[in-house]
Amino acid sequence: MKTLHEVMKRIHRATRKNLALWSATARRKRSNATFIAVTGSSLKGTTTGMISHILSGVAPVKAQIYDNDLGSYIHMLRATTADFDYVVCEIATGAPGYLKPIVDLLKPSIGIVTLVGLEHYSTFRTYDAVAQEKAALIEALPQDGLAILNHDDARVASMASRTKARVVTFGESGGDYVISDVQAHTPGELSLSISHGGDRFDIATCLTGP
Repeated sequence: MKTLHEVMKRIHRATRKNLALWSATARRKRSNATFIAVTGSSLKGTTTGMISHILSGVAPVKAQIYDNDLGSYIHMLRATTADFDYVVCEIATGAPGYLKPIVDLLKPSIGIVTLVGLEHYSTFRTYDAVAQEKAALIEALPQDGLAILNHDDARVASMASRTKARVVTFGESGGDYVISDVQAHTPGELSLSISHGGDRFDIATCLTGP
């Protein structure tokens, strides 16, 4: 049997957790920033970092990378001021249903899915189960939002049917933005071309690996 002291400690912890969630939710409602969420079985941290770096050239940006569970985002929102125009978030999962509370809290208007892999095999078991979990982000986007999906990954590309938001795709095999002429050398030399709407953009970076 639990002692009264143990019961009161549990009540105290639960109360503090609920108050923290309420505070974070209220802070999100007051924010006018554009929230961008990135998920996928790989490359979500790299993608989040690159988007944050690009956007920081035109506006104040808050980035959240690696610390990507619900508790981290509750803390982040409570500490975030109104000084940011963009909040770019890497969101990850550990089990079915893990992403939805994070997405419900962040309420992103832009969602990006990099790819689907068989992560956390002990809890997901199949690629389709992982895809179902990642699709929670795309399903939650508002009608005036934007979904950015990997055309080369059939499970990711199929998420286009699960949102009312505008969909943009990218990939080497096709999509709205087509990647070609990828040249990667170590250390720190990566170039590629991106074609869209009849235009072609040649990009040189100091990154390592394609």
